[in-house]
Amino acid sequence: MAQRNFEEDRMRLALRLMVFAAAAMLAGSAMAASEDYAVRLSRAEKVGNEFHMSAAGTQSTVSTVKEGGKVVAEQSMSVAANLEATAKVIEIDKTGMPSKLALTVEKFGLKTNNASIEVLPKGTVISACAKDDKRFYEVEGKAVADEIAMALDMVVSLGQDGLGDDEIFGAKDRKKAGDEWPVNADAAAKDFTKKGLATKKENLTGTVRLEKAEKVGGIDCLDVRFHITVGQCPVPPIPDFALQSATLDVTAAQHIPVEAAARAVDQTLESTMKVVSKGKPKGTEAIIEVTDKMSTTVRFSPIPAPAKAPAPPPPSAPPPSAAPPK
Repeated sequence: MAQRNFEEDRMRLALRLMVFAAAAMLAGSAMAASEDYAVRLSRAEKVGNEFHMSAAGTQSTVSTVKEGGKVVAEQSMSVAANLEATAKVIEIDKTGMPSKLALTVEKFGLKTNNASIEVLPKGTVISACAKDDKRFYEVEGKAVADEIAMALDMVVSLGQDGLGDDEIFGAKDRKKAGDEWPVNADAAAKDFTKKGLATKKENLTGTVRLEKAEKVGGIDCLDVRFHITVGQCPVPPIPDFALQSATLDVTAAQHIPVEAAARAVDQTLESTMKVVSKGKPKGTEAIIEVTDKMSTTVRFSPIPAPAKAPAPPPPSAPPPSAAPPK
């Protein structure tokens, strides 16, 4: 009987502990959901800062020609790049974004239409620079090959004296998990135009959402999501064809440390541009559809500055000289 009572007491105690733990978890979740945050997206760098980056990017383009609703021709191209490197900030633009980086390659691979190659060997230093709305990549003072530049364009972010992220996507007030707010369409249109995609704010819509707060690699972060759609994108005309539509759809996400001075932990971006043109080059109506997709994922980790050597101790004072005898 005593043994039975002991077992029952133990079960009751275990049940109480489980209920207490569940209540504590619910309370913690409720507190986290009700907490608000200052969402600061722009993270200014300093010249000399170093960080490690691990990046993967893919781009694919598919072009189809349809006649009478049937596909009569199709072409496709795909590129994938993987870069692991140590980056050092050499110059920054007016927003604090790196405008020039020195990238020391740890691993750099490129795959085009399923053919893989090692692009640059370990230890190669790439100079990546943005100037006059253009990008320049050099190794030992010489421009890299076009395919290498295209791969770097996918995975390397450089400032070009454009608008800061807070001007385009930022929130003026504090936000809670689940809150959503509109993109600054006017600022976004100006930024797209500066980067080569001329558009107007009337053709652009977008939202930003604070998805949640969570730890990433032991760092308290905000999970921020972005979505932008641009209509009537300017594209080069195709002879004998009239443009029907040209749209760009972009989704992105960042884990941003709650600590305002720290750089983003990671970021992802996916974009799809679809262009449709119609014409009768041979007397029969034909439709050309071009779909270009790009996806990029980059993870960052800071490299601590080397510890300063302790200052040498001050020289000891010489012993006082003995007083002369009287």
